Amino acid sequence: MARITIAGDAVVITSTQTLEDIKTLEKYRPSALTLYEENENGKKVAAFKIGSTTGEGSVSPYGISFGGVTHDDQRLATVTLPAPTGAADIKDAVADKYGSAVLALEKVEAQISDAVAAVAADREAVKANITIA
Repeated sequence: MARITIAGDAVVITSTQTLEDIKTLEKYRPSALTLYEENENGKKVAAFKIGSTTGEGSVSPYGISFGGVTHDDQRLATVTLPAPTGAADIKDAVADKYGSAVLALEKVEAQISDAVAAVAADREAVKANITIA
């Protein structure tokens, strides 16, 4: 489950996935980073997407761009944002501002592990068929 940490005037959203895995899926299986919903015509449309970027990253109702990593051995993807100002309860303010994006992130994260494993298996299968002469 994604984590939200408030430290001073910063809000850090930490994914359960590594930035490296996100970048791998951007390259080989970008659909695994997208949450799809059915529109009124019954057609699947992208509703939320995660990806990588440089810098701190960003959050919107339509996606999260991760730009940093945790400073431990896990190297999980992070996005650092300004904390809402002037709120009587910072937890309520953060939940209001970033909560829906974090809930959507958790749904996308649920499909990432299987996709990363599938990409790794596909790559190994391709490499097994490569001969160096």
